Amino acid sequence: MVVREGVHLLFSSLFVFCIYYDLNVLKLPDVLRQGVYSEAGGRLKFLTFWNIFIIAFFFVLSLINDVFGTRAEDPRKRGKLQKFLDVLFTVVAFPTGLFVATCFWSLYLYDREIIFPLIFDAFFPAWLNHLMHTVIVPAVLVEMIFVHHFYPRRIYGVAGLVAFFGIYLAWIHEIGRASCRERV
Repeated sequence: MVVREGVHLLFSSLFVFCIYYDLNVLKLPDVLRQGVYSEAGGRLKFLTFWNIFIIAFFFVLSLINDVFGTRAEDPRKRGKLQKFLDVLFTVVAFPTGLFVATCFWSLYLYDREIIFPLIFDAFFPAWLNHLMHTVIVPAVLVEMIFVHHFYPRRIYGVAGLVAFFGIYLAWIHEIGRASCRERV
């Protein structure tokens, strides 16, 4: 199906470019470079950045699967990559993408200084902000519409999502510990 390949090509290109731009092109002022972005964890302390990596990884692998793998509708004929993509999308990419977008824009509307201070507007392009926090929702919804995914049993799906967020929380805890040591 040409639509599926086109969707995967479009979104993999967008999200890979988003990561490239954020890491290599975006120039942060010295205040931020020495502040929140340089402290322990850097950009990896933000769930948004984890989410962009997961979404980009998912769409790149989906494009590879479209070109070289299988897209069987019969669950017995699915390849390993397709099974992995089904689990990655249904357990991590879709719920995390919706969570990041919902939390970001809810906090932004409540008090933008909490999550995206006004000072960021001077150097952080609006289109990059929308790629990281808005486009994810239509991307995962379009994926759900055009690609049939097999869902794992509920207990495995919930356990996988809890494990993912547990790893993230453990990482954030370690960053907090390291930040406290740096200040002492």
